[in-house]
This record gives sequence, structure tokens and C-alpha cells, in this order.
Amino acid sequence: MMGPGDINHAQPQGSAPAIVVSTPGQIAHIRESFDAMGPVRRKVAEEFYQRFFELAPGTRSLFPRDMERLHLKLMDTVAALVGVLDNPQMFRSIINQIGRQHARFGVTSAHLAPFGDALLWTLERHFGPAFTPELRQAWAALYEAVRNDMLQAMQSQSGTGSKTP
Repeated sequence: MMGPGDINHAQPQGSAPAIVVSTPGQIAHIRESFDAMGPVRRKVAEEFYQRFFELAPGTRSLFPRDMERLHLKLMDTVAALVGVLDNPQMFRSIINQIGRQHARFGVTSAHLAPFGDALLWTLERHFGPAFTPELRQAWAALYEAVRNDMLQAMQSQSGTGSKTP
């Protein structure tokens, strides 16, 4: 999977280390693949949530019945993160906001692993053989960065550390 050289620990002044995708190659792989999803992003989001609910069925109650708005929001969020991969402070700012918001919605640290698994499964399904080990590693590194910063933001929101369902 990922090795220690796959992520970069950058430390903005006055905060804990942020983890960001480190190599220009990884950033390019992620951006190119995300751009290639263009016309089918809604379908990708729909498949992602279907898989996520299969992996974490207890989370379904956290979401509205009509998921169309969240499909769009997911893809808009991924687009924003992909756009700032080379700007660690902006990346972290987006994730901090999302993490705090999700903590208020009842998302816990236990939900993050199935989310990442569903993301990689969906991308692999969408891209098929084009989802090379390098592309998988780039997306896994991105998700690891998101997960780590989300955990930190969720913990700061709750003030009690990570919660489990």
C-alpha cells in the first residue's frame, strides 16, 4: 500500500503536522483521473454512497432520503481538494471545516475507514484496468491525508478525542 515516502508531513506555523500528497506525480495522477470522471461524476458519487452504505449500514440514518444534493456536494468537495493539493494550508482549512461539520452531524472516527474503502472501491470500479497501482497509491495517499486531518478536526469539535459508535 503506502510507504513513508508517499506522504509529506508539512507543519503550518502553530499547528500539528498536516499530511498532504507529496509528489508532483501523485498530484498529476489524481487531477488527471478526477478530470476524466467529468461527465459521470454524479454516477460515481451514487456508486460511492451505495458502497459506503453496504460497508457501514449504520451510517444510512445520518443521511437524507434524497441523496442527489449530497452526490453533488461530494464531488464539489473532491474537486476543491484536488484543486488545492499543492497548497497544504488551504487543503487543511477545507478539511478542518468539513471535519467539524461532520462531527456535528454525528460522524465518528469509525466511519472514516469504510468511507476510504468505498472511495477506492468506487474508483477501481470506475477506472477498471486504468486504475493502476500508481493511481491507487495516489488516491490512497490523498484519502489518508483527508482522514488524518478529519480526525484532528472532529476531535477539536468534540473536545473529547475520537468517538466510536
